[in-house]
Amino acid sequence: MKFTISQKNIPKDWQVKELKEVCNIDFGTRIVKSKVIPGDFYVYGGGDKTFKTNEYNRENCVIISRFAMSPLCVRFVKGKFYLNDSGLSLSILDSRILDQNFIDQLLLTSQNEIYKLGRGVAQKNLNVEDFKKINLILPPLPEQKKIATILTSLDDEIKKVGEMIEKSEDMKKGLIKNFLKNFNKEKMVSLDFVCISITAGGDLPEDYNKNQLIPSEEFKYPIYSNGIDSKSLYGFSKDYKINEDAITISARGTIGYHTIRKANFTPIIRLITLIPNKDIISIYYLNYILDLVKIEHSGGGIPQLTVPNVKKIKIPLVSKDKQKQIAEILGSIDKKIEMYKKLKNKLLELKKGVSGDLLSGKVRVNLK
Repeated sequence: MKFTISQKNIPKDWQVKELKEVCNIDFGTRIVKSKVIPGDFYVYGGGDKTFKTNEYNRENCVIISRFAMSPLCVRFVKGKFYLNDSGLSLSILDSRILDQNFIDQLLLTSQNEIYKLGRGVAQKNLNVEDFKKINLILPPLPEQKKIATILTSLDDEIKKVGEMIEKSEDMKKGLIKNFLKNFNKEKMVSLDFVCISITAGGDLPEDYNKNQLIPSEEFKYPIYSNGIDSKSLYGFSKDYKINEDAITISARGTIGYHTIRKANFTPIIRLITLIPNKDIISIYYLNYILDLVKIEHSGGGIPQLTVPNVKKIKIPLVSKDKQKQIAEILGSIDKKIEMYKKLKNKLLELKKGVSGDLLSGKVRVNLK
């Protein structure tokens, strides 16, 4: 595993051990959904939780993807759960040398390095032999415990903020459903009816700067592709194709992701753009309603969303006054969610900096 400092710079009372010297690698056990008895315990493997079973084989531990690795290949799972053979966990060999909470934090902060141990093109699988040879830089046990306590407290704060985001998002969805629960189904209309145009993005403009993150005097207008948040910004160009406020919907990859775009931009790579008819529907109301819509993509080898698919999507159309009311209430919740997301990002950056300093020995903890 690569660290931010070379091993010769570690404090004199720290030691370097290969992972296999201090930890057992415990593989999960194969389980098949069709053969289990349903229960209260989630099944985890190389990714997030899947189905539930009536038995468990792990509790409160870090798990690591073994097969079908993604960049999020290390995660802590709280409570009792079942780990299948697509994942593994670690247990310490000697509690006099290594603290379990410390190794958990070390693994969580080393996720990028562990992901690089994956092998394969279509599907990355963990090279377990290389994983066993990872070099761990270990401080004395009392310092391990103090470091783990500090980093775990930051994890707790991050989790609290994450839960506030989830509750706010659930509240928003619940409010939308509540607004529309008595809605007359006869007033369901197609997106084609409420939009002036629905088009798919094409090729890149002739003059653009791909590496640009903010507008400049020469390249003023954003280019958007399929993706979520900042990942959808491809660059900036000298000209634009869409001259009105619009909603874009990802047609590939992150299919169905939608957001409002301010006027004067260019969509590319089949990114679908909706320009709503302002006399019929509010752009903010439409964007919120799309959260409740099941956006179907076309079949075939590569899943993708097409303009004909989007045009057929049915949405409820309420009065302009009710649209405004709904948008204002949900907009206030969105502001709260955005505030929580900014706080979570700050805490994540804080943990990244603190863990880098503490796990390298650059900053020593006070054991008094």
